[in-house]
Amino acid sequence: MAKDRPSTKSQRSESHVAVLIIVDAETLLSRYPNASLSPEAPVRVDSEHLYVLAARDGGPLGSNDGHLDLTVTPGVHLRIRGSALALRGEHIVVFDGITQEHAGVLSPFELVLRRALTVATPNFENLLQPGNQSIDDHFWQSQVLADGVAACDLNFMVLNKACLVLGYFRWRLQINISGLREVP
Repeated sequence: MAKDRPSTKSQRSESHVAVLIIVDAETLLSRYPNASLSPEAPVRVDSEHLYVLAARDGGPLGSNDGHLDLTVTPGVHLRIRGSALALRGEHIVVFDGITQEHAGVLSPFELVLRRALTVATPNFENLLQPGNQSIDDHFWQSQVLADGVAACDLNFMVLNKACLVLGYFRWRLQINISGLREVP
């Protein structure tokens, strides 16, 4: 169920970790040319064409190993967004569900909508004076409950520019939560 939230100062200041999952849609579609066109039967894919980007203490910014290691305390929100690696915008990726096996580490993921955000757009007549447009934003959010491992299945679809579905997919992401510890 989607939560429709206005963008407010209190929400912007809540403690959260932002995660971006980038799907190399072109190579994913070439590897799975007969991808499922049924949301009830997505094709399970490995991590080869998906990249997880998040600030990590002492680690790389991104990886494509199907793991997300976070050092956070309970109460922090985990926000996941998806995007396509598409040079010319030829593909769109939409994450349409996240389920998890272990409910004790993360709360259930919920879709959060933010209506009518203003974003800058290029003004090709004068690049130094960008224009703007209003768009809706969305992300999936969960709250960290405890240390541990949460294996999550992320369902997503790849669409073309005309918003026609080219395939439904499912990918396993292992989220490892280790809390911040005080040094004695």
